[in-house]
Amino acid sequence: MEGYAKLSSLISTDSEFAIYRKFGALNAQSLLYYQAELISLEADLQELAESDRRSQDTDKRLYAENWYELSRAENGKDQQIKKFDKIRKVLKQYNNCLIQQAAIAKLDRPVAYNLRNLRRWLTHSAFGNSFLYGLEARAWDEAYDHDLLAIPRPYGENDKDALSQLFLGPLLELFHNLIGRFYKKGSTKDTLAPEPMIRYSDSNILRVADILSTVISSGLPVASIIALNYIHRTIIRLVVVAVFTITFSLFLTLLTSSRRIENFAATAGFAAVQVVFVGTTTGTGNGSG
Repeated sequence: MEGYAKLSSLISTDSEFAIYRKFGALNAQSLLYYQAELISLEADLQELAESDRRSQDTDKRLYAENWYELSRAENGKDQQIKKFDKIRKVLKQYNNCLIQQAAIAKLDRPVAYNLRNLRRWLTHSAFGNSFLYGLEARAWDEAYDHDLLAIPRPYGENDKDALSQLFLGPLLELFHNLIGRFYKKGSTKDTLAPEPMIRYSDSNILRVADILSTVISSGLPVASIIALNYIHRTIIRLVVVAVFTITFSLFLTLLTSSRRIENFAATAGFAAVQVVFVGTTTGTGNGSG
């Protein structure tokens, strides 16, 4: 298996390599041409409709108010309905293109780590062996980084937050360079390959990210209460509350994919727990003093 067949096999096995050009400029140009064509057709239709409305022909004057008469027009009186039929065809193409563009716009750019690995695979003598040549070889050039997209994996909705991307990208690469490549067994269909392809389970990596996220989210409130318990000056306690609240909010914003309203509610709840603790312990301390 060589060439595109080998690359297709790789993408079907490792979906993180499903990286393609989106041809954003060409798609935009296509939409603009459809739009320009429809503008011209719309003007023609309005001109025909006005001409029929002012016509001495009784049937034509009914077209604006009677679709049945318009649909039955013939013998040179059907210019308006013919024009609208053409508009329908172009409009359908325009709408389909518009919907497709909206769907493409929702696709994310590829993870830098995956894109680098794809480029390495394409040029490695044991894998792609630089089989692409001519203009085709430029498909994944750095010049087109802005025009690349990645088809999401089945669990793609759960790995879009910054923490997951950190684990699937830079941290995975660091782990591979420092530890993984020495201990993890690689695999390749080419027995002559000098360097096997090492695969890591994304689900296991995301599980580690979930565990870390859970530890941090549960550890911050506990750490805050412990710190406040050992601080007796009210002003310092309030400063500590502010620091922990800001840290908690930043963690939610930067490392999760939650919405703003969810971040606001969680942060407000976290701050409320700390304020209640400060008020309760301060009141108890004043009462006993």
